[in-house]
Amino acid sequence: MIEIKHGMYQIRPAASQELHLLIVEDVMEDVELIIQILKSDGIKFTYDYDIAKSYLDYRQLLKDNVYDAILSDYHVVHSDIFEVLGLLQQSEQEIPLILIAEELEEKEALKVLKAGVNSYVLKNKLFTLSIILERAIAEYKLKKEQQLTIKKLEQQVQQKAKETAITSQLEPIKMLKDMHNITEGKQARKAKLENERRLRALIENTTDLTWIIDAHGTSSYVSPSVMKTLGYVPEEVVSQSIFDLIHINDLLLVTCTINKAIKNPNISQTAIKYRVKNSSGSWCFFEGILTNFLDDPGVRGIIINSHDITQRKLTEERWKYNVFHDALTHLPNHDLFIDRLEEKIKETKCRKKLLFAVLLVDIDRFKVLNNRFGHQITNKLIVMIAKKLKTLLNHGNTVARLSPDEFGILLENISDISDATYIADQINKQLTLPIILDGNEIFINPSIGIAVGSRNISSAEHILQDAEIAMYHAKNLSRGSHQVFCNSMRSQFLQRVQLENDLQSALNNIQSQSLRKQSEFILYYQPIVSLATNEITGFEALVRWQHPKLGFISPDEFIPLAEETGLIIPLGLWILREACFQLRKWQNQLPNNYHLNINVNLSAKQFAQVDLIDQIDKILLETQLDGKSLKLEITESTLIENNESIRGKMSRLRARNIDLYIDDFGTGYSSFNYLYNFPMNTLKIDRSFINRIGLTNLVNNKSIKTIEILRSIITLSHNLGINVVAEGVETPEQALQLQALKCEYAQGYLFSKPLDMTAATGLVAQINNQK
Repeated sequence: MIEIKHGMYQIRPAASQELHLLIVEDVMEDVELIIQILKSDGIKFTYDYDIAKSYLDYRQLLKDNVYDAILSDYHVVHSDIFEVLGLLQQSEQEIPLILIAEELEEKEALKVLKAGVNSYVLKNKLFTLSIILERAIAEYKLKKEQQLTIKKLEQQVQQKAKETAITSQLEPIKMLKDMHNITEGKQARKAKLENERRLRALIENTTDLTWIIDAHGTSSYVSPSVMKTLGYVPEEVVSQSIFDLIHINDLLLVTCTINKAIKNPNISQTAIKYRVKNSSGSWCFFEGILTNFLDDPGVRGIIINSHDITQRKLTEERWKYNVFHDALTHLPNHDLFIDRLEEKIKETKCRKKLLFAVLLVDIDRFKVLNNRFGHQITNKLIVMIAKKLKTLLNHGNTVARLSPDEFGILLENISDISDATYIADQINKQLTLPIILDGNEIFINPSIGIAVGSRNISSAEHILQDAEIAMYHAKNLSRGSHQVFCNSMRSQFLQRVQLENDLQSALNNIQSQSLRKQSEFILYYQPIVSLATNEITGFEALVRWQHPKLGFISPDEFIPLAEETGLIIPLGLWILREACFQLRKWQNQLPNNYHLNINVNLSAKQFAQVDLIDQIDKILLETQLDGKSLKLEITESTLIENNESIRGKMSRLRARNIDLYIDDFGTGYSSFNYLYNFPMNTLKIDRSFINRIGLTNLVNNKSIKTIEILRSIITLSHNLGINVVAEGVETPEQALQLQALKCEYAQGYLFSKPLDMTAATGLVAQINNQK
């Protein structure tokens, strides 16, 4: 039940075990968040709070109420944390005070802890508040019990040392006990002096790091091994607080262990690991156990026996670093990125208005660059990209390398989506600038997917998949761009995944059945015509997909998918075999003096296959087809992607009398160097050039310019002994113009659209009848 009393919100449940808290905060939204977190963690509590209370009001609250803990912001309107500490001391209430701060540097944190603050939590880590609160209250209760226990144990002598993991501690403890048990008298005094001498010799010559402190942490004895390890002189550590040397993040562990040792003197304490500052300001890692001899007259202190485990910890840290970082760029890897993303999602669920964004940056055509320039240069390129991405991000954001050509970025605490799109724009601007490496000028394009995270995100993998979907959307729309994820993209992505599965299933069917059995894939054949004789010289084999549920699927839709997934390799092999079988059938129908050819497209992935030549040999043998009847079409990009190995493979194909075509010339890199450097037989000019020409518009400057370009291409090709095929010829005017330019061959709707097997066979029959 919530009531408002005297301008103050109070929650008063009936349970008797409730905590009573004082909240010192001047932002109502933060108070609500604190309440929400504590309640969600099952903490039963009441609280007093009012916006902008004065110093006197807080003093009166402490006077009139007994609290279990105080939760205080660093700065409020009329007070700060140090004034709250002063009020607490005046009230004589011994309760924990927990600082809740927006941000806190290590130096400032140490200052408030020394002043009396028990613990602190940053507002972006409020999900840990319940644990910190319960621990602080438990420690205060422990401290009270400890004070009572110390009084009871003042007359008692410890008879049994605690078991330790550090065996060298047992002998000093035994001697200390022996010293206490020796009675007064000359013989006793001699024995005591002898024990003291042996004890000091043992401690000062051992490699163990031994400290003796009082209940408040002040050192009464520090072994030479400690001073040697840390580089201090006795005056710097003896009679000083050990807490001044312990790392701020380990203070709570050490103080808690001391309190447990004081409360339970007959129970062995578990070894703890903590960091100690050396004289140069660096941190050493110690592992030690605490033994309570506060009531032993011979010691009157807590013995801390430790080992220096710095090298072991450094080795562990290096191992952890290597496990969670990319070896080339030293950026966080996929696992560490996911871990940080999960932490951000947890934080977001605790804070209503917190937004963050994930950017997935993919380097387009990275494999092409790798094949062209080699691993050494592309490794340098990746390192340079990593550095550029880091310089674009503010401190606190994360950039990680998720795969060879993919980077992930976590933008924390953005105000809205424009923050993320701004970063994406900056990435595009920086990465599209020319990069010079070892004398090579390299151009790259990043495709970027953006997903915004809020408290509705269920997991790191979820939002990473959203960013990946958006990235693929950007890649498909326009390389070198960015897209923000929306739910409609997910449905498109799922459709794409389903299409990929269906494509795989269709390929599995044709691989498991007889070659002659009908499949979902169908070959169509488009005639290639001699412009000099108007005779059909061959056909280009074109694949179509008749999906059992979706019907006809355009090659523009499934061929890129097959390329991307690698399914183009089994699909391309099936096309090659089917086309060769069909050509052999047609050749059997024609006179021996009529030479009919078949053109088959090979993708870059197919051409890169090590066993490509063996596969072609096998198919030619199966179909009894002469190699000179087979023409293989490859794109300009294939020549780039396999520059190093392609010449040998092309020479082996030429040795089998197989002609090689450059397909779609003019749409890719359009370098005439390919005509010089590779053993090509024929060049196919892309339809985009052809549809610009015609006798009816010769006066058009664009048409005239296109004709001159075509003239240059055809003339140069002929000078190199290379034939030319024009694609996409649709009008008689275009055919006449190509004839005038002495282009040998053409294909397009002027002559015939692509035909199914039955129609193409009918066309072959007409040829036979004419002959």
